[in-house]
Amino acid sequence: MKRMFLLCIMAIACISNTMAQNNSDYEKIEQNGIYYLLDETYANAHVCSKYDYTLNYDTYDYETIEPTYKGRVIIPETIEHNNKTYSVFGIWNHAFYKCTELEELYLPSSIGCIWQCALGKCGNIKLHTPNDLDIGAVHPNAFNGTVTENVSSISCQDFLLNEALSGSSFQKVLLGPSTILVETYVFRNSNIETVEMQWSSDETPLQLNVRAFGGFKGQEVRMPNREVAFSFEVFSDCPNLERVVFSPATSLRHVLDFQTISNTEGKFADANDLIYKCPNMKEVVSYATTPPQFYWYDRPYTNFCIIDKPDCVLKVPFGSEELYRADPVWGKFQIIEGFEPDEYTSIPSPYAITDNSDAPVEYFNLQGMKVTNPLQGNIYIRRQGTIVEKVIL
Repeated sequence: MKRMFLLCIMAIACISNTMAQNNSDYEKIEQNGIYYLLDETYANAHVCSKYDYTLNYDTYDYETIEPTYKGRVIIPETIEHNNKTYSVFGIWNHAFYKCTELEELYLPSSIGCIWQCALGKCGNIKLHTPNDLDIGAVHPNAFNGTVTENVSSISCQDFLLNEALSGSSFQKVLLGPSTILVETYVFRNSNIETVEMQWSSDETPLQLNVRAFGGFKGQEVRMPNREVAFSFEVFSDCPNLERVVFSPATSLRHVLDFQTISNTEGKFADANDLIYKCPNMKEVVSYATTPPQFYWYDRPYTNFCIIDKPDCVLKVPFGSEELYRADPVWGKFQIIEGFEPDEYTSIPSPYAITDNSDAPVEYFNLQGMKVTNPLQGNIYIRRQGTIVEKVIL
């Protein structure tokens, strides 16, 4: 599983770097007032500016670019060139940058990638899409400084790179079941208050980098019911964040397993906390009846800390409190309280209730260690499926 994930990340990085640095390898054409870079290998076309410019972001002054597009622009789903059909797949780096006279932009359903600053600093535009805005990958500052009047939400199916949605006017983001990466400060300085993460049966983890939710304005985030690879300070400087909810997923991998993408190492963080400098955090909720384990490769990772706020309450299924207190990571919470679905109404369970009658029975001592041969007359924590209770044999 880890090998598959690494290969996927490496492929993404390779494609991104190649296309970002070698635009001279792509033929540029113009059709009906729209400019395209043609990718012969994949038969893709990327909408671009009319200017030929180097993509060395450190030296090129993009503020000097004269806007290419104005008024209404309708991008087709495919184009024909030299008897070959190209799918219009991407909006290239700075393609619409500072196009303040752009009034309406129609995107086709074929668009799978929005590149760096592609729709940056456009002011107010009416964005039209076939359905909701559903994009495979979004690159840094793609919508920074632009108000998309008609579209308030965006879906991502592959990855969001550093500051991908920073400065955007979107209010809601959906991470699809195939999303594998959310990089640093993706939501900072944006209007985004809701992030939904869909479940997935895919074995590839969802990777959340250092400060992935840094500056996020929402009040609650719910982890999907899939393996998640965390870094340090995933939730950092979130002024309104009150609650983070963990699904019944049983393993939480540390993102340092996957170091092929930049800004993932712990040296970029100030602390070993998952939730850091979030002053209004009230509670962390785990729906797992046994504490989800954090792993570094194949080893439990116990140096991790959930939160730096000692008065934050950890809410766990009733009867599993002792297991959490005995855990080296979850046990760092000073306040651990149990809840039942009908009592703890502030968290209506999004997870399906299952029939536990055929589930195997397991016993743990009060220190959270599994007991193979429980003795009569002793007190144990008994778990069967999703039911955890304290019993005397």
